[in-house]
Amino acid sequence: MQLFFKRGTLETQQTIIIVFIIVVLILLGMTVFYRYMNLSVKNEFNEYEKKSFDNLLLTFPMIPEIVCSSYGVKENLCVDSIKIDSFYVLSEKEDNYYLSKLGARNITVTLLYPEYKGYWRIYDNIPNICLSTLIKRTPVSVYIADKDEYGIGEMVIQGCFD
Repeated sequence: MQLFFKRGTLETQQTIIIVFIIVVLILLGMTVFYRYMNLSVKNEFNEYEKKSFDNLLLTFPMIPEIVCSSYGVKENLCVDSIKIDSFYVLSEKEDNYYLSKLGARNITVTLLYPEYKGYWRIYDNIPNICLSTLIKRTPVSVYIADKDEYGIGEMVIQGCFD
């Protein structure tokens, strides 16, 4: 009788050890899966942000707040220098609205031709601590309202990514 009891106890202990090992393996697998999924989601988000950044480079010069227009009708595809100044003030007031649309970005326009005469900061919202930045440039036509002439400028969009 004594031998049977020891054998039953030994089998019970072996079963408990095996269940414990299986639970540890399951927890380890769940931890590895969670870290992999978390990294995958971060990578997809960064990829989305970069595509959004490229899209902003193409679409920002055409937003109604800065595009050249007469009575709401677009005349030429250009950026109006007076509207740029107004947009900067507006973006400071309506910070939450433009933060959701533009994110952590700096947008500037520099007038290059007929001669260097202007520099406009359109939007400024880059945090002090930024892990990585991306800078894209594109040429834009700039309407200089006080002289009633057109010039060639460079729009620079700087984005902050984590």
